[in-house]
Amino acid sequence: MIVIAAIIVSETIGMMILGVFNHEISIFDEAVEIIALTLLISTIVYFTLILPLTSEIIFRRTIEDELRDQYNRLEQVTAAIGAGLVVIDKDYHLIWCNRIMQQSFDCHPGTPCHLTFKQHERPCDKCGVKELFASGSDIITTEHMLTDVRGTNSWYQVIVTPIREQDGTIRSALELLIPIGDRKLIEETLLQSEARFRSLVENSSDWVWEVDANGRYSYAGPQCRKLLGYEPEDLIGTSPFQLMVQPEAERVAAIFREIVTRREQFTLLENTVRRKDGRSVVMETSGSPYFDSNGLFMGYRGIDRDISVRKKLEKLKLNYQQELEQQVKEQTTQLQLVLKEKEQLLLEELEAEMALRASEIRFRQIFDSSDDGIIIFDRMTGQALDINPAALDIFRFASRTSEQLSWADFGICAETGSRIDFDQICLNDRFSLSIVTSTCPDGSPITLKVWGKLLNIDSREAVYFSLHDISEKVRVEKESRLIQTKLIQTNKMTSLGLLIAGIAHEINNPNNSILLGSELLSRTWEDVCPLLESRFRSEGEYILGGRSYSEVRESVPRLLAMMTDSSRRIEGIINNLREFVIQGNAGINQQVDINRIVSVSASILQNHIKKHTQHFSLNLQETLPQVTGNPQQLEQVVVNLIMNAIQSLPSQDRGVQVSTGRDQDGGHVTITVRDEGCGIHPEFLSHVFEPFSSTKLDSGGTGLGLAISDQIIKEHHGRIEIDSTVGSGTNITVILPVTTSVSTEKWA
Repeated sequence: MIVIAAIIVSETIGMMILGVFNHEISIFDEAVEIIALTLLISTIVYFTLILPLTSEIIFRRTIEDELRDQYNRLEQVTAAIGAGLVVIDKDYHLIWCNRIMQQSFDCHPGTPCHLTFKQHERPCDKCGVKELFASGSDIITTEHMLTDVRGTNSWYQVIVTPIREQDGTIRSALELLIPIGDRKLIEETLLQSEARFRSLVENSSDWVWEVDANGRYSYAGPQCRKLLGYEPEDLIGTSPFQLMVQPEAERVAAIFREIVTRREQFTLLENTVRRKDGRSVVMETSGSPYFDSNGLFMGYRGIDRDISVRKKLEKLKLNYQQELEQQVKEQTTQLQLVLKEKEQLLLEELEAEMALRASEIRFRQIFDSSDDGIIIFDRMTGQALDINPAALDIFRFASRTSEQLSWADFGICAETGSRIDFDQICLNDRFSLSIVTSTCPDGSPITLKVWGKLLNIDSREAVYFSLHDISEKVRVEKESRLIQTKLIQTNKMTSLGLLIAGIAHEINNPNNSILLGSELLSRTWEDVCPLLESRFRSEGEYILGGRSYSEVRESVPRLLAMMTDSSRRIEGIINNLREFVIQGNAGINQQVDINRIVSVSASILQNHIKKHTQHFSLNLQETLPQVTGNPQQLEQVVVNLIMNAIQSLPSQDRGVQVSTGRDQDGGHVTITVRDEGCGIHPEFLSHVFEPFSSTKLDSGGTGLGLAISDQIIKEHHGRIEIDSTVGSGTNITVILPVTTSVSTEKWA
């Protein structure tokens, strides 16, 4: 359009010039001149106006494309890092904001930034943009909690940089907003974790420590005052081996060098150290190595536990066990002598029977009149050729004398319960089976002692069996063993009672001193406190016992109260132990509160319970009726059941619940011990009440706890029920009749 306009203008001007200067020129010449003039003017217009204008348009389009590409890249970068970007002028109005800010905060150019982000009428006091404009800095970094369009409060790191003019003056501010909500949450979690750790360290009864790579204390918990008599700062920079006498220090140092060389964790390392007052203390030490962020070994962290009292008790227990083992050994020797005498009598009886078979007539007389059962079987077929009356009576076959019986009809089994193969017995000329079992047709079990030999009767191979019914003998021996185990347990409990009574007396005396001392100190503190408070008001803060008076004023009453409560708790434990070991002389005719029995038993086992589980609970039903019995024997039953329950737990995460209640008819009181342990295998469940029947014999169990408990409960006219699932746990319920129903009910 510009070119056409230029041509028209040039033609008009040319015609005007030709008309003015030369009126005699012909039309052809005039046209030629006009065209030439037009070309000249067009060329001048193109080079002076059109060409520069076209170049500027192309340059502007190129710049606009580059700016558009840079803007798109900026949007992609800020979107990738999840950051917002805004430009703010000196009047705190928004000039520009990226897509993230538009979506999160509904930003619009021209809107005040303080109204957009904080809903404030004026710029914030700690605003980074305000500080940038005031100070002229190159970068300002702050943290703010902002509210987005959804009403959600989140933390952001705000980075503000200036946009300057060519002369260096700040024209506007570029603000970058990076969400840091996750980081703030981690920081708060770390602060809470540090506070919990500090509380655990300061309130734990164990001493927490840290040594550096050179084996010197870099941290000592406050418990070292109580355990060793040292202040924490006294131990910083010293070696643990400086607290030990020379032989012990060399022994522990040798062990520790090997542990440090392997950079491994260690637990329950026993060592003896000296307190500041010179007394020896037995410690149980556990620790783990720690490293810096680059994996460089920095030292060990761990805990020390005072086990001096436990070691003394273990020594006393060992002495008692040795004495008990010696008594059992002597009694076992006596029993072995008795058994040898019985075996000799049996051998003599066997020789007499062999001599009597010399005569056929005498054999028949003996055969029919013998108290032992005699059966002769066909060697080849296993059919019974002859049976004496005693054998028929033993097997209750009186009604089957006319039947043809065989080996299979007698159901002879080994102690394991498996059938005995007739052909296997007949492999030897003589044989003897010490104990076999069978079941009579009426279902009653019998226990037999069997011996025999191969005979040749009328050119026919036969097998002679002599059967001796020892069911009654086995029952009597079993009852004798049970009585013996009860006597051993009684002797053990008596000795344990004497030991506990002595220890309780020894503990009670210093504990009374502690209790009296703590109460006297409490009263003294109440009298002294006004004087100390007066000095504090007049002089200000001062040091008392190595601490500021403000800390002492808060901590001393609390420590004195803790001393008094702890001493009274020790007194309660001692009283429970005394009640547990007192042997009453009232038999099983006392009125017993079951809830008290369970509470005292749980109190006695408190340390064992804490060692095995973190989830132990008591659920005692109120207003339970009393039962008639012996409190000490019932406490022994509850202690045995709780000990079995906690020892069956595979880890401390599993629990034990003990509850009391009444059955539906109200005539019986129940004690239920429920554990989440490994359970009892069905094959073993039927033998749990038998003496010496235990799955923990290899680890020190005696197998007497449930047998004695069952006998005690039966003597109290009650019963014990067991429900167990392998891998899930066991429920044991003790059922006792209330006082009004003892005379009318009796459990077998």
